[in-house]
Amino acid sequence: MSSPVASLDVPEGPRSPAEDRRAAVRRASAARAVCRVLGQDTPAWYATIHDVSHLGVGLMLRSAVSIGAVLQIALETEEGIGVRTVLARVVHVEDNGDETWLVGCAFISELGESDLRTFDAEKVRPATPDARRWVRFPCNVETVCYSSETIPGERRPVRILNISAGGVGLLCPCDFTVGTLLHLELPAEAARLALIRVVRVVEHNTGGWFLGCEFVEQLGADELLSLVK
Repeated sequence: MSSPVASLDVPEGPRSPAEDRRAAVRRASAARAVCRVLGQDTPAWYATIHDVSHLGVGLMLRSAVSIGAVLQIALETEEGIGVRTVLARVVHVEDNGDETWLVGCAFISELGESDLRTFDAEKVRPATPDARRWVRFPCNVETVCYSSETIPGERRPVRILNISAGGVGLLCPCDFTVGTLLHLELPAEAARLALIRVVRVVEHNTGGWFLGCEFVEQLGADELLSLVK
């Protein structure tokens, strides 16, 4: 088993949380959610869903939440019927001025044990408080990725430098804007595409660009329709 590492040999700098680039149209909603901050021993609270898309949700809260915080959100219909529980990262917070806050969240996902075994990695929590939910393991795997911003079928060669259940570090010959969604060919027991979001971009000391990315969750069409007005 490889020794877990918390970071790569990349230039240090402030870690910006994923920007909400509205890659999918959000629709107004009157549904609700039960939320709690992941990793904190605090009670859950009800929130009203302001808007929702395949990739994120806007919540009306009566207390502010820090940008970058990860929420566990149980999505419910207006009638209180459960839809799905998802993880989401807070990407913006807006004070409405009436003791409520509009909190924009981007859905995130995690790899399972079978995917991680391909990279000789596992789910390990950081021993000390860390911005990441999971310790990243070093690796050196060549693959490809592409985005909706490239010519259809155009693939970019990338090298996976580290991986965890929550994200990957890629060495790429070109840079992408923070918030860009990429499709990454993920070598595994059954190779598949994983949707990832770029959350950090720095120039790498060996040439090219280091992209810190997190895995993205999506709502299905039926789930989305059950939440919109």
